[in-house]
Amino acid sequence: MAIGLTVEYIASYLGEVIFHAKWWDYSDAFLNVHGRICLFYAVIWGLLAVILIRYMNPKVNKLVDKTKNIANIKLLKCLMIFVMVFMIFDSIITAYALKDFVGRIASEYHLNVYENENKNRKEQVNQWASFFSNEKMLKIFPNIGITTADGKFIYVGSILSNVKNYYFKFE
Repeated sequence: MAIGLTVEYIASYLGEVIFHAKWWDYSDAFLNVHGRICLFYAVIWGLLAVILIRYMNPKVNKLVDKTKNIANIKLLKCLMIFVMVFMIFDSIITAYALKDFVGRIASEYHLNVYENENKNRKEQVNQWASFFSNEKMLKIFPNIGITTADGKFIYVGSILSNVKNYYFKFE
């Protein structure tokens, strides 16, 4: 539970600092810390950890033991390196797409997101727009919000109200 809360808090903080975006906001939740973490999701993280350690980890260990007996260790190492490189590449693409998305929303809706607003910002955005449209980004990050330079928080879903969510929201 503590590890889940720590990762969630750090991810939320870095999202706000680097991307000027808030991926979730628990400000109205019981026992929240800066709207980044709260008691309800702390319990969820704890339950997930128990399920993973108690039930999933033994099955994964058995699968790894079977795989070691069947496959070549060098092949498995190459596969793991490939997966790690893919995850790093995916994280970098997601980071650039998020930064572009926030800039694009700020530009389209005239929001001052950055303290030193760049006059050429309009030319810098939209590099990912053909693949990561506003609708797609809002569906991937349904609770994303933008913090403006003056500290005002705006949910992107309230701006792009025509995009319908495809998830169930716990409240």
